[in-house]
Amino acid sequence: MRPVVQARRSRPWTWSPTHRVLSLVVLVAVLAAGWLAPALAGAAPGGLATTVVVVLAMAAAWVPQGSVPTAAAAVCCWTWVRGPDDGLAPAVLLLAAGLVVAHVAALLTAYGPHDAGLDPALLRTWVRRGAVLLVVVVPAWLVARVLDGGSGGSAGSGGSGGAPVWAAAMLAVLGLLLLGAAVLRRDGGGDPAA
Repeated sequence: MRPVVQARRSRPWTWSPTHRVLSLVVLVAVLAAGWLAPALAGAAPGGLATTVVVVLAMAAAWVPQGSVPTAAAAVCCWTWVRGPDDGLAPAVLLLAAGLVVAHVAALLTAYGPHDAGLDPALLRTWVRRGAVLLVVVVPAWLVARVLDGGSGGSAGSGGSGGAPVWAAAMLAVLGLLLLGAAVLRRDGGGDPAA
């Protein structure tokens, strides 16, 4: 009879250098999105919210697979919604960038085994996809800002633009995402083997 080998939970200090760097990127990106972005907009989260953001950032870096990074992203959005009066403040760009970077880094960190390095083609594919999303952020923000008339109203406050502003902004985002998808498809479909 063969002995049964118990699977051990991977520990970050045994991860490959690439996985460790990506884990650190997850930590920093979640902290930037959940605490720094609202703070730069003049509405730093309170003590409890800060604690939750820090704990979830550390947990997302330690356990990138599963729902922990999703919970961290949700809390980052919550700190923004509860924070600044101007939902379209320039610091929202940091929030969006932090969420995209944290998502891509967590996704790549979740690829295992953690003690093996990542395939460079896979890394390039996901960095390219994240970059396309980041390129969309600024034009979408500018469109929303222009359509909102720069009123400084919160997204939920029904500022001067109301529903048509957000519908137009979402159409602009959709158009930019479709353009990004076309670029990725032309570039080999985002398939690391291509």
